[in-house]
Amino acid sequence: MGCCSSAPLGAVALPLHYRSTKFIKDEKFDQTLEAAMVTGKLTMENINLGPEGAKALAGALSSMPNLTELALGNNEIGPEGFKALAGALSSMPNLTTLAVRDNAIGPEGFKVLAVEVAVAMSGAWQWSNDFGPEGAKALVGALSSMPNLTSLNLGSCDLGPEGAKVLAVALSWMPNLTSLFLGSCHLGPEGAKALVGALSSMPNLTSLNLGSCDLG
Repeated sequence: MGCCSSAPLGAVALPLHYRSTKFIKDEKFDQTLEAAMVTGKLTMENINLGPEGAKALAGALSSMPNLTELALGNNEIGPEGFKALAGALSSMPNLTTLAVRDNAIGPEGFKVLAVEVAVAMSGAWQWSNDFGPEGAKALVGALSSMPNLTSLNLGSCDLGPEGAKVLAVALSWMPNLTSLFLGSCHLGPEGAKALVGALSSMPNLTSLNLGSCDLG
């Protein structure tokens, strides 16, 4: 049986045939988590977790403080499911990489991340959920606890000009960032201008994507 796509090298990925919350009660789920405890890496992408599955997973993650990489992309988790996950994530001091792309988490879910997830991540953070300018305001608090982050992906987050201004403040605290992806964020000319000053404070930046940002 094939495994989930986009699994980081060495990560434990859950087989695709385990769908929604059904796998939560399956012994294969326990085996997957046990293996992740050894590797420190867990990938559960494209398996339609949903809010209830996310809540069940949160209970398991709370006992995995040594996890370093977690990928939960494209699982339809939603705001409620992510609120449950946030509590578990806050108990993972060693987490360096978090990928939660395409989960329809929205502004409310993002606010929970900013308030409850105080992990000093030094790897990659892949958001790619539409949280808009409102969620961007919470972004500053979240990123301020991640000064060592090297890769940030906020593609398709619909930041807009106002969100870009807020992001610019947060980026000025991130000198170690090497990769920044802001594609399809609708920054506009005004938002782009706000980012220019922040870019000067990131000497290690080698990759910048502003595609489809309506820069004019």
